[in-house]
Amino acid sequence: MIILDEEKYAQEILGRKSFPKLKNLIVLAKYYKHLGKNQIEIKNSLYSFCKERESTWNEIIGSWKIKIAIEESERNRLRIPNPTPITKKEISEIRKAGDYSKEKILFVLLVFAKFLKYNNTRIKVDKTPRIIGKYYVNESFINILKYANVRSNKKQRDVIMHELYSDGYIDGTIYNSIIVKFVYDESPVALSVSDYDNIVLAYDKYLGKNIEECECGKLFVKKTKRYLCTDCQKEKRLEDYRDNKRRNRANMSTD
Repeated sequence: MIILDEEKYAQEILGRKSFPKLKNLIVLAKYYKHLGKNQIEIKNSLYSFCKERESTWNEIIGSWKIKIAIEESERNRLRIPNPTPITKKEISEIRKAGDYSKEKILFVLLVFAKFLKYNNTRIKVDKTPRIIGKYYVNESFINILKYANVRSNKKQRDVIMHELYSDGYIDGTIYNSIIVKFVYDESPVALSVSDYDNIVLAYDKYLGKNIEECECGKLFVKKTKRYLCTDCQKEKRLEDYRDNKRRNRANMSTD
């Protein structure tokens, strides 16, 4: 699965004790380089990370992972997302699908295609660059459906994919990428997507569904009167608990 916000992901990795997978080491190498570390410093930081997370980690056996991670950080920058604009013409084309599940899938495909186009992390120019003007999605269709909150079995996925091809929304490549064919950047912007953990909720909000935006920028389905997302709500409760504890201590000291 493509990590859209690698800076956030790297910070999450550093905050938990998980086995040092190659994918995580690559993101961390790019993150350390983003912070200004040189290759030697990155190498030492990755070694320290691995030793702290895995007591049996062996430098000799695991050094190939460190090497690949550092090499990847020389090829690609850390992916830090910017808001992705979606235009009125693009929304209009999505609405023509006439099926809510398909609309959500198309919206996620469009966001991915534009995001990857506008947030190219490649440091060096590709020797075989893709055709200028095309919008590609390298994410698997199964993961696209997960982002769209659409459940399906393999037969249903094949039907959906075939219908999207037949209706002219997408095309394929020999590399199994998906080409999104309904991009209209010249049209006025209808909305911008910045919460990449809840992409499809941006579409629901545009349609007028009961979606709220937290002060942190996250979107969430509003089921009660709360105005904060789950994470911020937990943080607020924790802060309220700390404040009450401080006040109780202060009251006890004045008695």
